[in-house]
Amino acid sequence: MDIDGLLADHTDEIAVLTRRLLERVAAATEWSDQRVYRGWHGVGFHHHDLGYVVGVFPRVDSARVVFEHGHLLGDAPFLEGNGRTRHVDFTSWDADRIAVVDDMLDRALAP
Repeated sequence: MDIDGLLADHTDEIAVLTRRLLERVAAATEWSDQRVYRGWHGVGFHHHDLGYVVGVFPRVDSARVVFEHGHLLGDAPFLEGNGRTRHVDFTSWDADRIAVVDDMLDRALAP
């Protein structure tokens, strides 16, 4: 399955939002191996040493950016979840939420 197939059943708004988030994460993780997960219904970004780091998941009315080891990255506005993962939900393009994603990506990839 490719990204087009993943987004085929979503509204145009969610598909566009998901693609924009994918582009943003891909630009920050140019080192990554990008994989579409049919079962998880999302796209994961893998680092050759760190493994799965971040994913983007389209949902019915939103898109979610998930940090696999978010519990290690500290707190931030809009960051939700418990256990190992943390996520930021988007119902539209939101500069404040994007800033959190950018910051969390920097933290996740810091040496």
